[in-house]
Amino acid sequence: MKYNLIMLPLLFVANAALGIGFIRAHETIRNLPLVVAGQSFMYYAFLAAFSVLLVGDKVSVARAVMGFVLIAVGVAMLGR
Repeated sequence: MKYNLIMLPLLFVANAALGIGFIRAHETIRNLPLVVAGQSFMYYAFLAAFSVLLVGDKVSVARAVMGFVLIAVGVAMLGR
């Protein structure tokens, strides 16, 4: 319950910023899959950081790094 109360406002702001970012970045880059992948990577990175720093949640570092690597590979493939 503590996690939900702390993270809910942050998730709301992050999702609103993500939506605005999708629109603005797509206008600039004209590659929506790349924009979505890149912003999703940043979203999950901040979500993991806030979970550890603000809530004190125990995040599996190996799984988090593996997930970020997979997202980064996807971003690199979409960028070509």
